[in-house]
Amino acid sequence: MPLPAGLSTVTVSGSFKRPDGTAMKGKLLFTPEPAILTSGVHGTLLLGTTEVTLDANGAFSVALLATDDADVTPTGWTYRVQERWHDSPGRSYALSLPAAAPAVDLADVAPTAPAVGEYVVVTGPAGPQGPAGSEAEAEAYTDTAITTHAAAADPHGDRAWADNKFATSTALGTLNTAVTDLDGFVQDCLTRVAAIEQGTAFLAGLNVAGNAQVSGGNLTVTDFTKGYRFRVDGSALDLEATGTDLIVSNWSGSGFNGTQRPYLRLSADAQNVQIAGKVEYVDALYGATRHVLNGAANQAGFFGATPVGRQTVTGSRGDGSALASLLDALEALGFITDNTTA
Repeated sequence: MPLPAGLSTVTVSGSFKRPDGTAMKGKLLFTPEPAILTSGVHGTLLLGTTEVTLDANGAFSVALLATDDADVTPTGWTYRVQERWHDSPGRSYALSLPAAAPAVDLADVAPTAPAVGEYVVVTGPAGPQGPAGSEAEAEAYTDTAITTHAAAADPHGDRAWADNKFATSTALGTLNTAVTDLDGFVQDCLTRVAAIEQGTAFLAGLNVAGNAQVSGGNLTVTDFTKGYRFRVDGSALDLEATGTDLIVSNWSGSGFNGTQRPYLRLSADAQNVQIAGKVEYVDALYGATRHVLNGAANQAGFFGATPVGRQTVTGSRGDGSALASLLDALEALGFITDNTTA
């Protein structure tokens, strides 16, 4: 669903390739920071993360809210961009999308990490194939190579020095990749912690085993088009709904299955209540029935009388038969007990 008309957007596109030209596989996550943005003019809350999956060519395009839209508060915010690749580490960085540039290629604005370590290309004829070593020997060689590199004094014409330096650079490059990936994870954790502290954290799904409690606040369930709110910060305890009618129903099954029976409708467009089915007024819950209004059967009964349909009064007013019929009707509904005599 597009953003409301009037809000500024920037179309972000890009293409990700490996050094051999094949397409990268994965997705990009664009998360506003702070976690919630509001537009009073358009009556809109904006929050959460936009996920964009690369196509078969490693390309993507998405229209996002501009970070300097005048109708959105707060101002001066940025997106947190997170790269999630299937077979290689990604990055995490901040991105500003001003409305003055309605179309942006991510390659022009994403940061470029400098190389870490020195990579030396060794020339000369290849030596004879040596025997295969064990994994432990390989690890010992790498450790020795790093130590030797630290103590090397002459970098000119020394094949052993070059090999050791290459091993050291490779190890440092691997370490840098791990640090970059860790940085993205830490930034994501910090964003989530900040959202929790601000009370704006959202989970994709939540299952609670045992009791759950909301302390010192209201419980709101919403998709930002309609929702419920259990409110305790007013003068009373309020069950509220917004965006549409509030329907109260019950299912015959134990897992919201079987037959659904709607009982009550509270209209959103007027102060109007509808009750479906039979309503019993009792002396206590599950106690004796005192009054019955049965809308489905179009019957009523009061003061313990068996519910009946609409009564018809017959007879003559002159000879008193109409009065007798009226008394019978009222007694059938339970309104009176007829103890009159002829």
